[in-house]
Parts: sequence; structure tokens; C-alpha cells
Amino acid sequence: MSRFDVEKFESIPDPDLICCICQCVLDGPVESPCRHVFCKVCIETWLRRNRNCPTCRHRLEKRHLKPILPIVQNMLNRLLMFCDFKINGCEERLPLEIYDKHVKECDFKMVECKYKKCFVSVLRKSLKKHEDEECEYREKLCTKVCGLMIPVGIYDGHDCVEELRKYSQGTGKYSLISRNKHTSYMQLLN
Repeated sequence: MSRFDVEKFESIPDPDLICCICQCVLDGPVESPCRHVFCKVCIETWLRRNRNCPTCRHRLEKRHLKPILPIVQNMLNRLLMFCDFKINGCEERLPLEIYDKHVKECDFKMVECKYKKCFVSVLRKSLKKHEDEECEYREKLCTKVCGLMIPVGIYDGHDCVEELRKYSQGTGKYSLISRNKHTSYMQLLN
């Protein structure tokens, strides 16, 4: 099944660039000896249940499939597509050739906050601001005594001794940052 629905393209692609099985733009295309072209996954799936070409019904086996001509791949690569994250505001129109790279790096992709208790998803372009300034679960280094990274929501009222006890018992999920953590810990417990 192709990842490239016809609606993702700026203009309707040539019918010769459409897989007759999935009705989408060819994805990883291969050619049969009878000169028909299909998405690799589509035709391999078809051939698990059938032994013929879905277009002309000539006998066909997986081993008979071969790569398409470079000119066909070049035609596919030049097709202009809309980003998957258009609905989130991305206005990029990009050639199919760089589609995968763009989608992986697009600023309009929804991503999750790095803090485990935060279940917020934000646009990639807003993630740094969310994690550094807005997230109620972001952490701040305690400069009082304990040297732990404390969630900002409890920072002002946290008790260093209690947080160190939680940490030493494994119930606290904080990181130690202070270089003299052992001195601080020993001072507090004695």
C-alpha cells in the first residue's frame, strides 16, 4: 500500500504513475515482464494470493519483478506534494524525492514533551519554549542544599531532606546535579 494518496499532490499525477492495486502514486515501484508497474508492497501482497498480473492477467511470479526505468523514477521524484502536516500550518510544497526527509524534520509535526508526567503534544517548533518555559513538569536545580533537579511545580515548597530521602529510597525520580551531593546528603541525614 502506497503512502502517497493522490490528494497529497499539488496537481493530479499522470495515471501512468498510479498503482492499479492501491490507486495511489507509486511507492517503491517495480515492473512486471508484461511492462506494468506497481508499488512493490502492493504487487508482492497480490502475488501471495494470485499468480498473475492484476492488469492483464498474464502469469507472474515475484522473481520476475524488476526495478523500474530511471526515467519513471525521475518523473515520480519531481511530483510536487504537500506536507503531511499541512493541517498544522506547514505550507511547504516539496518534490516527492525529499518528502521523507522533510516529514522527519518538519516544524509543524506534533511531538511530545520530554517530561514523563507531561502528556502535552506541541508543534516541534514550539517544543523548546514549552519544555524550557511553559511545562509545569519541567525541572529546576535546587540551589538550597540537596542539589536535585526538582519539578518547578513543587520547587518553592519542597523539603530538601524529604526529597533526598525519596531519592535514596528510589521513590524520587530526580537527578543529582550538585558536585558535592554526598556532603549535602550526609549533612542532612546527620
